[in-house]
Amino acid sequence: MIKLVVSDLDGTLLDSKSEVSEVTVNTIKKYIDKGIEFAFCTGRAFAEMDHILESIPFIRYAITANGAYCFDTFTKEEIYKTLMYKKDIKKVYDVLKDEDVLFEAYMDDKIYCNKKSDDEIIEYIPIEFLNMVKKSRVLVEDMEKLIDELDEKDGAIKIHIFFSTVTDRDKVYQRIKDMPYDIISQSFNEIEVNAKDVNKGNGVLALAQKLGVSKEECMGFGDNFNDISMRNGVGTLVAVENAVGPLKEIADYITKSNTENGVAFGLDKFLG
Repeated sequence: MIKLVVSDLDGTLLDSKSEVSEVTVNTIKKYIDKGIEFAFCTGRAFAEMDHILESIPFIRYAITANGAYCFDTFTKEEIYKTLMYKKDIKKVYDVLKDEDVLFEAYMDDKIYCNKKSDDEIIEYIPIEFLNMVKKSRVLVEDMEKLIDELDEKDGAIKIHIFFSTVTDRDKVYQRIKDMPYDIISQSFNEIEVNAKDVNKGNGVLALAQKLGVSKEECMGFGDNFNDISMRNGVGTLVAVENAVGPLKEIADYITKSNTENGVAFGLDKFLG
């Protein structure tokens, strides 16, 4: 019996306009009213989720930053957090500081970005995410100084790096891929870096343990490469039709696409 459902946001729960359809909202509410727990499970940070929390205010839990941070959306209470500490951030930044990149550090409910103006951000960010990025970033003129001034016990839940070209991304990836962190690239121009063993699958397991739910009682929905780790955290893995091939290959079921209420369809398939 499914007791906890987790869902990715972009490309999964959200449609092409980054919104949650009325059908999906009503379907989730129906199963929450029956006692099933729900959680967002996303690469986004809390600072990027305002309109989503407003759209579905009855989902209580959020696993963010690819599994690094989980909180109660009702009380804003932290459930768990796994940091990349100052030395880790500095180690990655030292490799990148002379490269043409957009470097972001997710710290203290803020996302610090190494650019001086919104105009500098435009060339790195896909157009569909540009407004969200502009609203949620804190622009920093001297990222190296910000990192140096951190306490040794301070850190970031995630580092996000954007590039102008695939060539630039691949060059940097080769330089950092063997570092002792969880490193993933989901699109042609970005790399995400988390602390070792931080991923969505382990994030789901941590939340499930908190709620007294077994892996077999968890179901997850996803579409992209960072959702593959959910295979280790849920008993039932559902990929949306628009998901990447490797995720579809390991999924238990392929539901409709994110623009066709795929999460709602999958919920009714397994829980209805």
